Amino acid sequence: MKLPDQVTTVRLVLESWPETRDDEALLLLSVWSNEMSHRGIKSSEIEFMKFSSILMDGELTPPSAILAIKKQLQENIMELRGDTYVYSTIGINY
Repeated sequence: MKLPDQVTTVRLVLESWPETRDDEALLLLSVWSNEMSHRGIKSSEIEFMKFSSILMDGELTPPSAILAIKKQLQENIMELRGDTYVYSTIGINY
């Protein structure tokens, strides 16, 4: 099964679950849950140590990449911004 690319996955999560737009921890978990589901792994049934191993082995998108993609998407697509979005270069809330 072909996995969706990282940008597509992050955008899908931001579009589907608006609460992830302001909650980075929830965004990370939602993206990883989506990625595991595409690999046939049920996130509700996985043990923490197995999840840790999958993450540390590089099988899931690193947190820094997810957050960088989120930032880029929110800068370019107003609809993906959350309630607490701050335009980083000038520090004004939109």
